[in-house]
Amino acid sequence: MPVITLPKALREVLGDNGADALVKVINEADLGARQDLATKEDIAKVKEEIIKVKEEIIKVKENVFKVEAKLKEELLKVEYRLDAKIDRVEAKLNERMTAIDGEIKFQKWMLSILLAGVISLIMKAFFIP
Repeated sequence: MPVITLPKALREVLGDNGADALVKVINEADLGARQDLATKEDIAKVKEEIIKVKEEIIKVKENVFKVEAKLKEELLKVEYRLDAKIDRVEAKLNERMTAIDGEIKFQKWMLSILLAGVISLIMKAFFIP
């Protein structure tokens, strides 16, 4: 605690009792202000808490990276499964389209033969006596 000395002129004006009372008030005000100041122990505690929080943040980041890696792995698996399904569906569609294409060609030939027969009958009926 610092020692407060009052100048002689102030001591004469206030008197010994007044000067002592003034010094007491100043000391009490100074004590109240000092109680609000952080001590080295307070600062050390705050530093320890900051270190703990940093460690927790690092752990959370590691967990986030692990979860992110797992999600990427799962997404790749889903993507491969979807690609395989799409390939199977595409193969089935190609088979069906090929079958339909064959049927359409067959029907074209059948229609052509039928049309040729009808034309020959019409020609025979009207042009060949």
